[in-house]
Amino acid sequence: SEQENMFDANAALDHIEQQLSFGPRIPSTKGSEPAQAYIQNELENNGWLVDRQEFTFDSKMLANVIGKSSQSTPDLLIGTHYDTREFSDEETDAEKYYLPVPGANDGASGTAVLLELSRILDPSHLNIWFVFFDGEDQGFINNWEWSVGAQYFVDNAPVYPDKVVIVDMVADKQ
Repeated sequence: SEQENMFDANAALDHIEQQLSFGPRIPSTKGSEPAQAYIQNELENNGWLVDRQEFTFDSKMLANVIGKSSQSTPDLLIGTHYDTREFSDEETDAEKYYLPVPGANDGASGTAVLLELSRILDPSHLNIWFVFFDGEDQGFINNWEWSVGAQYFVDNAPVYPDKVVIVDMVADKQ
């Protein structure tokens, strides 16, 4: 039905809440693995081929999760990150500064949008990859750079798409 092909904001919110239930999704920690599995399961349930691009950075295991409509070079890559910051370095309240960032907006919202798009878009009629990057949001923490997962993806990509869209921090209080 036409309703099934429409973006469902409540379903996207459910994806955000599910990610938050895993706790902080700091690379190579206990919250990261269930987030990866959740993303993979949602993509597979929606009919997408899934690859995991596992790699090591700073002695930590990370994984980009890639949902593909086919093994062909994509016309479009839509990317986001699912990881969260280890501490809240932009927090003005000193008591909250060293708490991990929950990542409802920064991490979970972009992931929720891509997962909802994976539900409503038919992979058999498209040439798209969805890429969920790990290690994107750790810049300036423990001497990490920003966008570690995206850099690894680019450095090791077997093919390059014609177009790329990155989705990040797209939620608001409503």
